[in-house]
Amino acid sequence: MLKHSIDGAQYGKAMHTRDRIMQQKEDQFAFNVRNEESQHIYERNKFEKNAERAMQANESKIRRKTQELEVNIREKVNDMQQKQLIERDQLDNFLATMPLPRMKLPKSLLELKNTQHNLARLHHFEEARNLSTILEVMEREEAERHEQAFARSKQTRYKTLIGTHEKTEARLKEKSTEKRLFEARRCAELKQIELQRLLNLYRDIEHRQKLEMIGIKNNRANELDKRSSTKKK
Repeated sequence: MLKHSIDGAQYGKAMHTRDRIMQQKEDQFAFNVRNEESQHIYERNKFEKNAERAMQANESKIRRKTQELEVNIREKVNDMQQKQLIERDQLDNFLATMPLPRMKLPKSLLELKNTQHNLARLHHFEEARNLSTILEVMEREEAERHEQAFARSKQTRYKTLIGTHEKTEARLKEKSTEKRLFEARRCAELKQIELQRLLNLYRDIEHRQKLEMIGIKNNRANELDKRSSTKKK
């Protein structure tokens, strides 16, 4: 159409047609830019929503794993407490029904009893009676010491069990702390990995969008170069 206008020497009409075509191209270029920018905004908004959902899903997964760990720790603590309760009850019942062991008299006391027997056999009854009174006191004191030693032995057995339980509790607490610290580090790593993944995706989108805009602008620049070359000719 432009060639026809020139051939017909209708320069005014040709210039008008040229300007109209140039304006149409300008309008098309502006439209392409706006359309591309709108598309880019839409893509970024969509990515941000998807990224937010991905982060929430990751947080939910991490929270679920943390809760599972706490449940596991509570179960182990409950199992330990139940076992310790049974062991204490069993020891209490055993100690409560444990008979007092037979008292073994010391050699000195046995020798005095033998002396008492010999005095009585020799008819030294007064001395034998006095010695008998002394022996009764000594035997009573020995019996008290024997009962006290027996009570201490039972207390020692109970304290030993309690000490064993306390060590078991401390070990379980230490292991639980180690597991929590390990899980905390693992969760932090998972968050960082997911964040870096999303950041890389966003950078890829930005890079692609920049290339697309550069492509549009390059097309525009090429068009202007062609137009400039045509005018020179």
